[in-house]
Amino acid sequence: MELTHLFEQISGSDAFKKQYEELQQLQSRAEEKVAVVVGKKRTTAAEKRQKKEQKEEAEKHLAKQQQLVSLAERGATRSRFRKIRYISLVDSSTESTISLFPSPRQRTIKADLLLFQLYHLHIEREAIKKALRKKRQEEEAVRDGGERSGSKQMSLPG
Repeated sequence: MELTHLFEQISGSDAFKKQYEELQQLQSRAEEKVAVVVGKKRTTAAEKRQKKEQKEEAEKHLAKQQQLVSLAERGATRSRFRKIRYISLVDSSTESTISLFPSPRQRTIKADLLLFQLYHLHIEREAIKKALRKKRQEEEAVRDGGERSGSKQMSLPG
């Protein structure tokens, strides 16, 4: 150790020792800052990837929901058509249908059945209207969301 100190004095490097230590500290601080920036970039990239995956998953879910609503509408339309066709057949032959039930009690039961069927057709129609309104609102929301995100993307520099 003493020999090293003596060698530094003779060579003149002893005068630069303090400056060398300051530069080393400055370098270590700079390396720490770089490590922090790299860590932030990695975190940001991971969050961006996660958001992209969530967006894709949400889009898939929305597509599945729309497909389900479409299938439900198609099924409900078929069912409604069958019921309307049945009711129209019954309505067109109301007199003959009612005449099949000679007693007043049987005619009352048949009339109640017809009212019940009409009521359920009305309820089903309202449910379909509601589903269609909801579907339209969701489509508008998706369209509006796409326009907003498109304008945001245009305003950001590349």
